[in-house]
Amino acid sequence: MAPGSAGRRRTEAIPLETPTDPVPAFRLRAVAAALTLAFCALMASVAPAFAATYDPLDVIPYDTFHASSSMTEAQIQAFLTARTGPLKSVVTTDYAGVPNKTAARIIWEAARAQNLNPKVILVTLQKEQSLLTVSNSSNAARLVKAMGCGVYGAIDPKTGLTTNRYPGFGSQVWNAARLLSHYEDSYAWVLGKTKTVTVSATGVSKIIVPKNASTFALYTYTPYYPQRLVWDLYVQYFGDPHAPLVATTLTMSISKGSAGLGEGYVLSGAISPAFAGAPVVISYRRPSETTWRSWTTVKTTADGKFSVGTSGYRLGTYQYRATFPGDAAHAVARYVYAAITMTAPPVVKAPTTLAMAISKNHAGLSEGYVLSGAISPAFAGAPVVISYRRPGETTWRSWTTLTTSAAGAFSVGTRGYRLGTYMYRATFPGDAAHCVARYVYDTIHIVR
Repeated sequence: MAPGSAGRRRTEAIPLETPTDPVPAFRLRAVAAALTLAFCALMASVAPAFAATYDPLDVIPYDTFHASSSMTEAQIQAFLTARTGPLKSVVTTDYAGVPNKTAARIIWEAARAQNLNPKVILVTLQKEQSLLTVSNSSNAARLVKAMGCGVYGAIDPKTGLTTNRYPGFGSQVWNAARLLSHYEDSYAWVLGKTKTVTVSATGVSKIIVPKNASTFALYTYTPYYPQRLVWDLYVQYFGDPHAPLVATTLTMSISKGSAGLGEGYVLSGAISPAFAGAPVVISYRRPSETTWRSWTTVKTTADGKFSVGTSGYRLGTYQYRATFPGDAAHAVARYVYAAITMTAPPVVKAPTTLAMAISKNHAGLSEGYVLSGAISPAFAGAPVVISYRRPGETTWRSWTTLTTSAAGAFSVGTRGYRLGTYMYRATFPGDAAHCVARYVYDTIHIVR
């Protein structure tokens, strides 16, 4: 079914991932009076004029914290370019080992995937390793622990290093975003839940009650009180995080209450207040499943509406949910739900399968090759839809639709203009007499 400190060394603690630890979830690195004085001096240097609105128990509002669409990739790159730190020109691998990604791309992808405001990631990069402002011979050492995520313990006198669970800029950003966004789930946060922290000025433990899940997450990630540096840096670069966002709501419904197997239906809805370009993220659960699956993101039209069509291929109830992750001006719209029950098909359709292969495994730049295949059972006129991904890409691109011959065969020639692996996929969308043929895939490597 087509239903992914500023200006100082970090002296704070790094949380353990396991939410059931019987002790406070961190390991202290150092608590010293000299560092406390340095911290206070730093606070005075970056404190904004309107810092009186700061509340240590409500550092960043929940909707602002999760406004994952608050900056585009281009806006993140422009922000980094305007800073003196090294991130403007960093090109490295992401958390999955995919190479040649800019720092802006890595930040943007992590923010969208983990539903976290990219501004929070940027602030954390500065809080942990001053990567927005400091650029010197220690850049490599700073990048490998960029977010301070999973970095803990005393410095090893032999290596000069501490333990680092997620070494590398890409891994640091992805895993820090993952943890910050999901602490409310892994620690079962509810309003009124307490948190044990260390008071920065005294080193004494203190029990606090954060006012929202986002502030709880900040204190779980860095269990020092107060989280003033996060606030000051956010205000310095992006303004007051408590500046009101436009509240939004979503509606969503399905075009019918039930449908036959393979029969199409449409999910549609709208965002209020209406505006164009709002990304509506839709996920689904198939019959009897308990885990939500990512599906697609659709953009709203000028009147705030969105729609997308699909089909179900299992008997039972399909559930769908939609959310708007927020942006720089609009608050997050919480999940809305809709469901449809798949019943026996109104007509019996013949099942179909596709086969596809590429004429060679490797080809030179601009060297031609052929994709060919067939549908089974064979019949003429079946539309075979082919899409592709270029090297390093994660998004499928629409390419062409072919029509099968009387023998059920299809073929098309093309060539690659980038070094690396091209991936192709083909599907038959079905018709009145035939069921959909699921995707088949093949790849070719373009070499010099």
